[in-house]
Amino acid sequence: MRLKLVSVGKERSDPTAPLVAEYAGRIRKFVPFEEVVLKLDTAQRIAERMRRESEKSDLLVALDERGEQVTSRELAAMVG
Repeated sequence: MRLKLVSVGKERSDPTAPLVAEYAGRIRKFVPFEEVVLKLDTAQRIAERMRRESEKSDLLVALDERGEQVTSRELAAMVG
């Protein structure tokens, strides 16, 4: 298994960048981890690029501030 984080926007100016870096350092000890940052664009073009970043066999989890909140255990169960 490998883990890929695909995000949209400017990586360095994002206030969550330090948290992502810390998580990446931790998770790399257990699974291969890759981070991809897509440039801001129209929603349709971003969705197309996200689909290209994922393969048919991948589990795709989209995180959105308006989405359903899950616990760490629930997320781990989805990934597992």
